[in-house]
Amino acid sequence: MTPSKAHAYWDASLHRLPPSLPTTYGNFTVVNSIARFAFTTTASVPNQFQVAWTPSAIRTTALWGALTSTPVFKAWQQQQLNANNTVPLDIRPLRMSVKIKCTTQNLNIASNIAAVLIPQSIALQYAAVGTGSPLPSPTLSAAAWTSIWQLCEANPRAKVLSNVELAKRGSTFVMPPSSFQAYNSYSDWIPTSLTSDNGATLIDSDWLALNNILTDPTVFPATLNGSWFGAIPTNYVLLLNMEPNALAQTFEIEVFCQDGVRFPANSLVASMEHRPVGMPLTEAAVAMLASNGSANFHSATSSTRSWTGGIA
Repeated sequence: MTPSKAHAYWDASLHRLPPSLPTTYGNFTVVNSIARFAFTTTASVPNQFQVAWTPSAIRTTALWGALTSTPVFKAWQQQQLNANNTVPLDIRPLRMSVKIKCTTQNLNIASNIAAVLIPQSIALQYAAVGTGSPLPSPTLSAAAWTSIWQLCEANPRAKVLSNVELAKRGSTFVMPPSSFQAYNSYSDWIPTSLTSDNGATLIDSDWLALNNILTDPTVFPATLNGSWFGAIPTNYVLLLNMEPNALAQTFEIEVFCQDGVRFPANSLVASMEHRPVGMPLTEAAVAMLASNGSANFHSATSSTRSWTGGIA
């Protein structure tokens, strides 16, 4: 199984049916979801996206500002999973991928992006409670913001692409499974509000839900472990740095997710559940697919070129 084939196997944008997995029993409904949006960087300051699987509609967040600042997370939701739709009971990941293309006017295209896959949990330190209405999530400390930026920027395994290249052909990044146990487990669904979407600030109630706590910490700085970024990730976490430049850059971003979802048995949507089709792969074959997929997580979307590297 070559890295390029493994890359295609885990690319959620290419599949509507689930992967054939040896650890899947019972029925579930396959939900293919997308978050599609345009993003324009803030000139001359670092801008970073984090794409990580959560048992909620929020999979994409972003931070920006000087590394000496204390930013708050901005959030985007998978549209087929948000609160406008039927609420599931349990959910498990199947596939994840991200497409990005630079749409800046040709004369103003400049700078690069750097991307890296992270298979471990990330410890984030928060500086203070948020202020305003609706109440935003706590601010990230400057030290934490610097550390998560440098985790990608200074990583020898990060893949760096020019925005000129992204304007010509775009790129696809895949996030294969990173933990056997976490990937093959169902998680309780975390409902989130419709407010934390479309690049709006992640509000405090949604931040609390993602971190599985009831109230904000009473003592700061505070580091939360065991949930959200502190939990063992089901899939590799994608960090995407948009490097500072005096010319603001605009990108078209698409986040594709495929999930196995279980709804209440006495609900109409549960009637769409089915067992995965196809011949299940062996555990060894799935492990090789995950390993090779992470070794070639980036590819050009309109070219036969391929790259290797990119895992932390």
